[in-house]
Amino acid sequence: MGFWIESPLDGRITPDEKIHPRYHGRPSASSYNFVLNNLYYTFYKILYVLEEAILEHFRDVYDINLMFNNDYPNKNNDKTCEYWRELNTMMKRLPRIYFPNEFGKQTFNFEENDNKLVFTRHSGVRIVLLINFPDIDSAT
Repeated sequence: MGFWIESPLDGRITPDEKIHPRYHGRPSASSYNFVLNNLYYTFYKILYVLEEAILEHFRDVYDINLMFNNDYPNKNNDKTCEYWRELNTMMKRLPRIYFPNEFGKQTFNFEENDNKLVFTRHSGVRIVLLINFPDIDSAT
């Protein structure tokens, strides 16, 4: 499943070909799998950068060395950890099936290692899908 960004072309609304280039002459789209996988990585990347900025600020401005609990998620049985583990479980179940215009684009694998979440870059796997997109060219 996926979506596309629309734009006008010759008086019609079609998938924007700058974002979704045609594949074998047919429109393509963005898959929820690809987008959600990249958003998951981006969310953790923002948290990491924010943590580094906070640590640096307190160290440089106040001469205070803060300590964060970096366990992912920590070993306590609180509700917050349950939510993070559930999110991670759902993301692991997300199929690595992408649309043609996503083949070769950067995305991320992730795994738990020593109670930390580790992301590694990889290119979108080419999996040919038989997708029945509407025939935009013959639409009236």
